[in-house]
Amino acid sequence: MNNCPADTASEALYPPITHLVLQNEIGAEITLEYINVAHERRIPIILNPSPLPFDDDLRRFPWEKVTYLVISEDDAETLVNGLGLGNDT
Repeated sequence: MNNCPADTASEALYPPITHLVLQNEIGAEITLEYINVAHERRIPIILNPSPLPFDDDLRRFPWEKVTYLVISEDDAETLVNGLGLGNDT
């Protein structure tokens, strides 16, 4: 974050903010608010989704808005399987 007193993502994500870095530990509502505002403003989003949400939340998450995903190998496997993208071989 940018160390400014802000009540909303709209207030916090203003120039000179160039990137948004998130870890999935600040609560889903806040995470989604920041992701949506950053995406609207074309601010690149770097996300570590750990701890991973449950499968239903994985499928509803707006992954297409995330620019860079930083993830461990174990979490990547869980994510791929949770999204049904795993290789069945």
